[in-house]
Amino acid sequence: MEQAQPRRILVLDGGMGTTLETLGFDVNTPLWGSELLSSDPDAIRDIHKRYLAAGADIIETATYQLTPGNLCQRLSCSEEQAAQILRVGVDVPHSATLSLARGRVALSFGPFGSTLSPGQEYGGLYPPPYGPSTSTNAFPAISGPSSPAEIEDMKGTEEESAIKALAQFHLDKLRVFALHAESWEKVEWIAFETIPVLHEVRGIRRAMTILNQELDGKYGKGDHKSDVGDTWWIKKFWIVSPFPSGQHPQSQYVVEDSSTDRPHVTVEQVLSAMVEGDDAVPNGTGINCTNPSYLPSLTKSFTSTYQSILSSQPSRSLGSNLQFVLYPDGGQVYDTISRTWSTPSASGGPETWAREVFDVAKDLEKAVTKAGEPLWDGVIVGGCCKSSFEEIRALRKLVDGAS
Repeated sequence: MEQAQPRRILVLDGGMGTTLETLGFDVNTPLWGSELLSSDPDAIRDIHKRYLAAGADIIETATYQLTPGNLCQRLSCSEEQAAQILRVGVDVPHSATLSLARGRVALSFGPFGSTLSPGQEYGGLYPPPYGPSTSTNAFPAISGPSSPAEIEDMKGTEEESAIKALAQFHLDKLRVFALHAESWEKVEWIAFETIPVLHEVRGIRRAMTILNQELDGKYGKGDHKSDVGDTWWIKKFWIVSPFPSGQHPQSQYVVEDSSTDRPHVTVEQVLSAMVEGDDAVPNGTGINCTNPSYLPSLTKSFTSTYQSILSSQPSRSLGSNLQFVLYPDGGQVYDTISRTWSTPSASGGPETWAREVFDVAKDLEKAVTKAGEPLWDGVIVGGCCKSSFEEIRALRKLVDGAS
């Protein structure tokens, strides 16, 4: 019997925090309502089930901005209790997939900026050692005229310190799940999302490299070793960024006293940060938490840039193992200071949103390398904040209609 081909477009779920808010739960807390994993896990489980019923192939855990530290602070619990609550974040969606006999679990990891107040997912202004030593997200932060060599030296030293600090931040959270086999086995993807700066992309890749080495030592022998040689403990992961106002949040490396606006990081720089170097390369890259109106131009830039990268690397020229992951917001604008949303007067309903997003996803799915092979290894498409069950249901209909 001929084996069925894997689907080229998979449907992701929609927003969690804003959906909780719509359902009447209080999300105006530092944990955005995710403390329900401790007080009312059934409320979270019900949302996962409803997304699966709406047609999601992948559902994300409600752990985006949670860390052992902020859980301990908010709930006055021990580190071990905090770790148990985090792992409930995996148990709950996994039980939902079992009850409906469909779906896979992606472990949600927000940026370091999601733990700051106000949040820095759209700005990437991180305090040292996680970012530059002045009020910018660009390296180097230098006052006065400097030579190119001085700029590179400062950039290298300060940026490397930030990469190390951010790698440790993500590694500490990863270990909570990964060193607990029962939880780790339930995860298929790790979703590093809304990552606003390239030094955090590099920090994440380093964290995954270190983690995989640790897990090879822990699970690659003894009771947890697979009889068929399958390294089940090595998880797929994606890294996606927001593009507020259609631009990457990070500024270019510039001298601090420049009188002109700093240009933003380019898509070429984003993809280079994803795939160059010796650290673990993500299985997916793309865009989240961005207004859908910016998607056509942004995804065309991703496609053309990645075509150029592959054509310049003969070893990868026949295709890519990168999937494109796309989950924009519902079209509203979020104010990180007031923590409120504004709705554009011209916004459409779920079907309009789904059509706009699906058309972009379909173009990504059709993209090819210069050798004529599929450029992306597949497309994962869903919604972020202010998208919910109806948007995902409408998106599922379009995906099914095109297959």
